[in-house]
Amino acid sequence: MLGKCAVCGKETEVTVCCSAFGAVSYAYCNHCLVNNLEPYEAMVADISCAGNFPEDINKPYQEFCRHILKELGISEEQFIEDVRKASKDLDEDYAMWCKENENEQYLGNYDDYFTF
Repeated sequence: MLGKCAVCGKETEVTVCCSAFGAVSYAYCNHCLVNNLEPYEAMVADISCAGNFPEDINKPYQEFCRHILKELGISEEQFIEDVRKASKDLDEDYAMWCKENENEQYLGNYDDYFTF
């Protein structure tokens, strides 16, 4: 089908399939699909939820991220900065949510509330 690649932005034939970063699907052009590339924003979001890059990320995942960064022409330093900013934004959003819901029983017990 014709569409826009979520990785490189090219308007071309795309394949929609699951991301390596979780239960979400993206449209990939053939080049990005066969080269195992992922949308940069998805990679930043995924890693920012897991911790700091590279120290909190296992070696195979670090290598995967570095492969994508190289292919996208983005420096590791820029990626680290973007992950830190996304993590800070996530923390601020959670703090705001807590304040807005301060009378709720799950306040301050984030792990219990979100355990599946």
